[in-house]
Amino acid sequence: MKKYGIMAAVFAAGLLFIGIGSGIAFAEFSSFTYGGKSTFGNGQMEVRRFEEERTPDMAFRLDRYRNIDVVEDENLPADKLIFEIEYNPEFVEPRIEKYTEEIEIFDEEETAVEETVGEDAAGGDMAESDVSGDGLTEEDRIREKMKNTEEVFHIWENSKNEMELMWGVKDEVLRSVKERKIYDYDVEYFGKMTVYMSPQAKEYLKYR
Repeated sequence: MKKYGIMAAVFAAGLLFIGIGSGIAFAEFSSFTYGGKSTFGNGQMEVRRFEEERTPDMAFRLDRYRNIDVVEDENLPADKLIFEIEYNPEFVEPRIEKYTEEIEIFDEEETAVEETVGEDAAGGDMAESDVSGDGLTEEDRIREKMKNTEEVFHIWENSKNEMELMWGVKDEVLRSVKERKIYDYDVEYFGKMTVYMSPQAKEYLKYR
């Protein structure tokens, strides 16, 4: 019975010390104040311009378009795009990547024709003919393919100084703890991004 009494006393003492520790921790945390936003790095931004070619008469879109300002420039030809990117050279190196994507287009009329051809074939009443023959020239087929394809210009970044950034975060957090402050930390990689294009090119710009 004495053994259980000692164990109960030890357990109660453990709970007491946990409560005291939690109370001290809460008291310490409650003494911290919010220091606002803190941006890592020196904040020195640079601007780089990229000249990219686009395919005339083909739709295109800009990745990250919500953060991009589009400006019309009548002096630019329809196949040229000028990217002006503000970035933080301390942490990133911007580049432009271009690729093409096929657009899925569902033509109800075409689908109805295909279904009719399938039914005729199943009934055995369809005469031998070139079903795939569309009467289009090679130039027409290329034009149709361009309608179903779009170019994508993706603003990409090569991250650098990641180890330096990590150690900078560590030092900043330790400093803020000593000051009894909590900050909302942020790293500013990009600033303003602008794309210049001709009015003719803008007619082919798609947002999605």
